[in-house]
This record gives sequence, structure tokens and C-alpha cells, in this order.
Amino acid sequence: MDNTLEIIAIIVSLISLVVSCALALWEIWKNKKINDVNLEADLFKDVLKLYLTKLFPDAVSQLHFENDVLVGIENLQNTLIDFKNELKFFRYRDVSFFNNLQDKLQAVENYILEKVDEMYTYEEQDKIIIDVSLGMTDVYNLVGKKYKNG
Repeated sequence: MDNTLEIIAIIVSLISLVVSCALALWEIWKNKKINDVNLEADLFKDVLKLYLTKLFPDAVSQLHFENDVLVGIENLQNTLIDFKNELKFFRYRDVSFFNNLQDKLQAVENYILEKVDEMYTYEEQDKIIIDVSLGMTDVYNLVGKKYKNG
């Protein structure tokens, strides 16, 4: 009987040790995940917020038509290029997010470059501005999804 109690005590001790180690590893993993989110949140605060709240809206608002030709694309094009350069952190941190965001930014840039130097009707002009806004909405949605889901 004494032998059985000793075996049970050893088994309970081993189970307790395994559970303690598992909990410690889980806590380390959880803390690493929190630190990663904090690092990305700092980047968001420092870089992405400026582009998403000021630079992009200002650049898009400069798009307009003169004599039925799209003008004012330079600021948006330069802002898109600068933003892509600011995102290099994600090339190494989250390749999928980086590639998706690069693709969406490049799509907007390609679209506005395709639309210069041609004349458009009022309906076509409205569609172009809407299409640029939708392209930018895709960028904002991707960034929002990244920070909502971590």
C-alpha cells in the first residue's frame, strides 16, 4: 500500500511538472506575440497613421480634370512610392501582408498612370475618381484587417 501511494505521488508530481512547463512555454509564446503586436503598433503609429490619415487623403483630393484630362497625379504617385518604401519592415516580418499591400498600391499607381494624357467625358471622369477611391479603400481595408486580426 505504501508503495502505491509513493507511485501515485510521483505520477502527480510529474504531471504537475509537465503542466507547469507547458504553462510557462505558453506564457512565453503569449508574451512574444504581445511584443510583436506592440512593435507593429509603434510602426503603425509612426508611419502608417501619417499616410492613412493625412498624406493619402490629401494626395487623392488633388486629382481633378482640366480640359477633360486627369491632372494632379504627381503627389499621389509620389506618396504611393514613398509609402511602399516605408513598408520594408513588413517584407521581413509579414511577407504575405507586404506582398498584398504592394500589389494594391501598385494597382492604384498603374491605374492613374493609365488614365493620364487622355480626354474623358464627365461620366468617365466620375468613374475614374471612384475607381481610385475604391483602390485606396482596398489599401485601407487590408491595413485595417492586419491590425484587427494581428
